[in-house]
Amino acid sequence: MVPLVLALFAITLVIRFPARWVAGLLPGDVECTGATGTVWNGQCSRLSAGALQLASLGWRLQPARLLRGALVADLRSADPRANGRLQLWLRFGR
Repeated sequence: MVPLVLALFAITLVIRFPARWVAGLLPGDVECTGATGTVWNGQCSRLSAGALQLASLGWRLQPARLLRGALVADLRSADPRANGRLQLWLRFGR
């Protein structure tokens, strides 16, 4: 019974993993302020990466693509200076 409870807890944690926890693990020159949502579907009220500064950047990851060896993120920016959408693909091992 205990292994089943632990497995369900781990699955729930992966599905609902808070974006603010991941924001603290970003590289030193990348900062996501005001992270909300989950790692799979979340938003930063402000993202800065070097000289790049964006307000209100959101993302939605496609977890099914991970099974095919790719990390796919649908990004959306509501920043008046860079308003738009982008789909980012990262392939593993290539």
